[in-house]
Amino acid sequence: MKLKKAWIGIGLMLCTLLTGCGAKENAYVVNPVDGVNYNNSSPYGDKRILKGENGFYYNGLHKMFELHYYDESSKQSVFLCSRPECLHEGEEFCTATGTDSLNDVILYDGKLYCLTYSWDEEDNTQLVLLRVEPDGSGRTKLATLATPEANAYRNGHLFIHRGIVFASYDGMTEEKEILGMVTYNLLDGTITNFPEYTFTHSLEGYHFDECLPNYAFMCAGNYVYYNEYRPGESRKNKLFICRYDIETGEVTDYLPSEIYKGVFCVTEEDRIVYSDKFGNIFTYNFATQEKQSFDKLLMPTRQRQEDGTYILNEVHKTNVGVGDFFYYKGELYAFLDMSMHFQQYIDMNWNKDGSYYVLGAIKLDQDMKQVGEILVNPIHNDEIREYLFGSEETGYSDYNSYMLHILDDSMYLQSDRGVVRLSLEDYLNGTLTYDLLMRFMEE
Repeated sequence: MKLKKAWIGIGLMLCTLLTGCGAKENAYVVNPVDGVNYNNSSPYGDKRILKGENGFYYNGLHKMFELHYYDESSKQSVFLCSRPECLHEGEEFCTATGTDSLNDVILYDGKLYCLTYSWDEEDNTQLVLLRVEPDGSGRTKLATLATPEANAYRNGHLFIHRGIVFASYDGMTEEKEILGMVTYNLLDGTITNFPEYTFTHSLEGYHFDECLPNYAFMCAGNYVYYNEYRPGESRKNKLFICRYDIETGEVTDYLPSEIYKGVFCVTEEDRIVYSDKFGNIFTYNFATQEKQSFDKLLMPTRQRQEDGTYILNEVHKTNVGVGDFFYYKGELYAFLDMSMHFQQYIDMNWNKDGSYYVLGAIKLDQDMKQVGEILVNPIHNDEIREYLFGSEETGYSDYNSYMLHILDDSMYLQSDRGVVRLSLEDYLNGTLTYDLLMRFMEE
């Protein structure tokens, strides 16, 4: 009885925190809206937080169907379910949890869309698209997008722009791994299947080829850009940058000739900026097919003194890599990482457990030259670092495992422990103004 009363309280609180139980339907009909670019080049961006009107949505830390809502005013997280007596254990009527495996979730036009893996009566894998009401009052199955030949899966990604859903998947059998993608039109229900690509395993079960499902989706105008792995010769993959035309459904491919590591950013409707493994920066125009190359990013090396301190050597510089780009108010910025000779890099902070941090960010001009000083990495802040990664007392999580999102005028740093929000304007002006935003629910 006490348990039921507890969930009644949570259910009522959820209805109060959100838009109210039985909220009016908010489905668009005529004017599909643009998608949101998360400026996330990482292939592991399926754990992003989603900014609602008064709070944030997020999925569980594991590959299970588990939706939560964090109310910013009360600083509380609740299961995204409005049924007062629900135990949130995967029951049929529970909106927040389920027996499906939640692969990715995105907030689009006021509603949550979920990409899940489920299994039919014959135990075949199905890729399913669900829509969840923002107040947790209902969950609707929109379509079975694909039935990949697989007895297991790894991950996949979801993106929506102007009414078109992009869903990538990664199916596995004992002999091979299968990457694929489908689009689903929210206006007429049309499903379009894209070519599948097959990658083989070795006898020991390891992949000959490293491969990941399509990722890093970004939109600009009528176009959606993304990374796509395709099998290559001599066990080498080729990572393409693809552009999908919303109006025609056509895909334009671009295969960088450099050792491309998947980091790119859309700066104009036809133009992208990308980097190779060694810190070289390139631009490519899909309309004119023109490519431009720029010099490596060079940073001062660090020299250890006899007293154990370090000084910067401005004469002997070394190149750095680009961990991510982001484009903000017409200006391009690069987050630096340690692609080569990391022991020499500026601002490298070692921890007691031997881990290190990526570098800060720099602003780039039209010639991809650094403008101004290096912006400090927020992870160097002691309070932010402990909030996201713990301490000796609480136990460390992976220092290198965090994501960065740029939404509106804020920057979000997210680890498996929680989220920190920074004022983007202040950060770009050299000041750390931040809020220890939220802790994820205990699992």
